Amino acid sequence: MARFPGADHLVSWTGMCLGNNESGGRPARTRHGNEPLRVALVQAGHAAGRSKEAHLGATYRLLAARRGGKRAAIALGRHILPTPHFILRDGTTCRELGANCRDQRRKEAVKRGAIARLKRVGFSVRVEPLTA
Repeated sequence: MARFPGADHLVSWTGMCLGNNESGGRPARTRHGNEPLRVALVQAGHAAGRSKEAHLGATYRLLAARRGGKRAAIALGRHILPTPHFILRDGTTCRELGANCRDQRRKEAVKRGAIARLKRVGFSVRVEPLTA
């Protein structure tokens, strides 16, 4: 992995990096890069999207709701690629964050959004912490 100064260079080499040009309001395609690796990463993105309790599955569902399944798979492949780079370069291990890690980081925002949504449909809400 010493060939690539950073994970961004690896992503760019594979052709999975984001483009910043549009034509007629339509975003451009990804660049041409290492085609077999790109295909494998997109397939891995589709496969990761099927997982129920994994962080990558939750990310896929979040992106697919806004952008569609194919674009979400490409974005997830781009998200997957830096992980082996850091594992091989630094000798670290990978840990699973879980499907609800985004909600755990943003507890207050999730609570406010859920309360606002319930109020919009006509419910009165009182929030109390759970007791074990």
